[in-house]
Amino acid sequence: VGGSVIFARATQSPLLGNQDNLKLEGAVTLLIDSDGAYDITGFHVGNDPNPSGGMMVIILNSGAFSLTFRHENTGSEAQQRLHISTGASLVMPADGSVTWVYDDVAFRWRDVAVRP
Repeated sequence: VGGSVIFARATQSPLLGNQDNLKLEGAVTLLIDSDGAYDITGFHVGNDPNPSGGMMVIILNSGAFSLTFRHENTGSEAQQRLHISTGASLVMPADGSVTWVYDDVAFRWRDVAVRP
């Protein structure tokens, strides 16, 4: 079997502050730029507050500042929170990336790959 997989890509408007329930607009790959080092506490997909199990998103930090993903932060709706495998916040430096998959049993986004 040959071929390639192409993921839908979107560019986030520059972040201008901390983000609870960052809206993903259904893209699989999201490039994020920011004007500072900010926190992200969860993701909101399209118009549906409840993501589908197995949904995947790849976040690429295209900015000059680090982004911090907050573990189980109450700033986001419960079903949109991030569950980080280390049990602590995850800092993504400039040019870093994190892949998240939605777990519809735990109702959380889980980090499955991190590239600093």
